[in-house]
Amino acid sequence: MKLSYEDLVALIGEYQSEIKQLKYKTDLKKAALKELKQEAKEKKPKATGKKRGRPAKSTTTTTKKRRGRPPKAKSTTTTTKKRRGRPPKAKSTTTTTKKRRGRPPKAKSTTTTTKKRRGRPPKAKSTTTTTKKRRGRPPKAKSTTTTTKKRRGRPPKAKSTTTTTKKDSGGYRLNPWDEFILNTLASKGKVMSNTEIVKAAQESDLKKEEKETKKSVEGKIVRSIHKLANRRGLIIKVKKEGRGYNYGLPEWSAGKMKVKPEFQA
Repeated sequence: MKLSYEDLVALIGEYQSEIKQLKYKTDLKKAALKELKQEAKEKKPKATGKKRGRPAKSTTTTTKKRRGRPPKAKSTTTTTKKRRGRPPKAKSTTTTTKKRRGRPPKAKSTTTTTKKRRGRPPKAKSTTTTTKKRRGRPPKAKSTTTTTKKRRGRPPKAKSTTTTTKKDSGGYRLNPWDEFILNTLASKGKVMSNTEIVKAAQESDLKKEEKETKKSVEGKIVRSIHKLANRRGLIIKVKKEGRGYNYGLPEWSAGKMKVKPEFQA
């Protein structure tokens, strides 16, 4: 069975989104497994088995008897031995100051002398300020009239008159085709397929304003649907009969890939 271009693009987007979801789940599982291993390591009970090897030595001390004669008892009387030779000289209590050899030091003078600087005396600073004249032409007087410069290039595009419903874009800036998809779903009030949204874009005023071809409009709609559904979460996927998906607003959801009855196609 051959698939159309729209179905192929939708199927590619579905596979890419499922791969991203699986990667995200594996990262979560790895992080949880790491935490569980760390917690198990901390809570592991300590082993209370018997130690291998020789038994511990007893703490009781036994005094072994020494063989031979018993030691002599130490006498409590202290005897001071006399030093041989001359008795030491008695230290004198008088202190003698040794005289320094050479000339006595000069007495420091209390008078301060200011040395004279050699050469010419410094010039006295003048209090009058002199303004040097600038060489060249005098500066032009500033004009008070304001001139508006013309911008080069194409004139700015006129703002579209279509009303846009503001959605919480999660801090991301939406382009005109993103806003067109959200406005189309809100105005219809029911889920729409990829083909229906492309058909509405081909007949819209936005195509004329942007000066797009049929092929470029189709590509931009497919990319915007993939971005809003898989990355931003501003629209939801709903299963339909056969292949492909319908798309609707998040507030219409009634569970995973389901929508409330009043918003069904």
